[in-house]
Amino acid sequence: MPAPTTRAEGSWRFDRGGVIITGTDTVAGGFRGLLALTTCTLAAGSTATDLSGTLTGLQLPAGTTDWGTFQQIQLSSGTAVAYK
Repeated sequence: MPAPTTRAEGSWRFDRGGVIITGTDTVAGGFRGLLALTTCTLAAGSTATDLSGTLTGLQLPAGTTDWGTFQQIQLSSGTAVAYK
C-alpha cells in the first residue's frame, strides 16, 4: 500500500478511498464502512442515511467494522478508518 499523505485536519487519505480519522473534527465524504482501529465513540456530527436511531455515543470496539452509508463521521474518541 502506498504511504499515506498528511491532511490538515489530522487524517490521512489512502489510494483505495480510506481515510484514517484520528481527531474530533467532522469528516465528510459519503463513506460505506467504518473500521475501528482502537475503541471508538461516535459524536454528534456523525450522520448516516440507512442506519436508524442516534449514532451519538455509539461505541465500536477495536477491530469492529460498521457498514452503512455515512454522510459524515465525527469521533469523540478513538481512531478509525472510513471507507468509500
